[in-house]
Amino acid sequence: MMYFWGMRVLIYTATYLPIPRLILLDRVILLVKEYAAFSENQIYIIGNDWPASFVSYCKEIEQVQLLAQNNTRDLFKTTTNTIIIHFGTHVKSVNRIPLLFIPLQLPNELKNASFLHKMRLNYRFNSWMKLAQKILCVNDWVYSSLITRYTTLSFAIAPVYLPLMDVPTFEWKDLSLAKEQLSSGDNYFLCFAPKERIKEIVKEFSIFKKWQHTTMHLVFVVNNKKEIETALQALKGYKYIQDIAIIAENDLCLEWIAASYAILWEGIGFSKTTWMEYAMQYEVPLLLDADIPLPANWTKSGEVFSFKEKQALSNHFKLYYKDEMYRQAKAMTGKEWLITNNSLLSCNNKINTL
Repeated sequence: MMYFWGMRVLIYTATYLPIPRLILLDRVILLVKEYAAFSENQIYIIGNDWPASFVSYCKEIEQVQLLAQNNTRDLFKTTTNTIIIHFGTHVKSVNRIPLLFIPLQLPNELKNASFLHKMRLNYRFNSWMKLAQKILCVNDWVYSSLITRYTTLSFAIAPVYLPLMDVPTFEWKDLSLAKEQLSSGDNYFLCFAPKERIKEIVKEFSIFKKWQHTTMHLVFVVNNKKEIETALQALKGYKYIQDIAIIAENDLCLEWIAASYAILWEGIGFSKTTWMEYAMQYEVPLLLDADIPLPANWTKSGEVFSFKEKQALSNHFKLYYKDEMYRQAKAMTGKEWLITNNSLLSCNNKINTL
């Protein structure tokens, strides 16, 4: 089945999966750009509670209409040359309209979800996979994760590579403000890790602080505000607590990524690849835990080593802090990989050819 022009594209932005809002809406923007390249296409974005910046972007494009979730009845009266794209939600009254599912999170990767919650999500996820005419993978990490778990659906799983998101340029004052918000104006390492690992990572950071007597900060990104409270309680009495910050992922903004000195990634799946791409574009080096199930190609996106090896993290904190040339070289290596990889992939499947 081929689609090029004269289409009605229905994009649902609500999802049952815990996908950071910034990541999901940025993917929607990329879809809009791809489909709006053909003036005959009509694009309907369905959902609620969008941020003002997203609404403003959509209203600038004549082909795009924003619709509330409960105001879609008329869309299904005509099904000719129509497709539905969703990120994990139940779509009613679809008739014979083809469904395209874009997974940006796997239920099995939700380390802190309860057994019952994970079971329900898995049930829904399997249903979305089976009902979809195509399961679209936005990069090779997503593709390799799904193709190994859903071998019986391999015929429907397709790599469809979207272009890189155009990230805004920040002036030094924007980055200075970001540092002021997170670390009282000092440089900081940003860290994505399970809440169970925060204490161990902080111990490694403590070794580094004792060695260097530096004002460097460490900022953790956790799933939600409840995890912030749990983590702060676990760090009570810690000597360098004034140099530690913990934020929820839905509060994360691009300025905080761009202002990072380096970013640590542990215990993550492909749901965070958008933020990794942003960091590389801003020339922020990535430190990747060896236990992450990275596809072979993605190991070139950053420096890979075991975070659990004794003093491995503290030695890397020290290395990146003391050797600015090394830090910049690692950042440029990641950015070059991203640009080269994206150029190669852009020659492959395009969303408009599905």
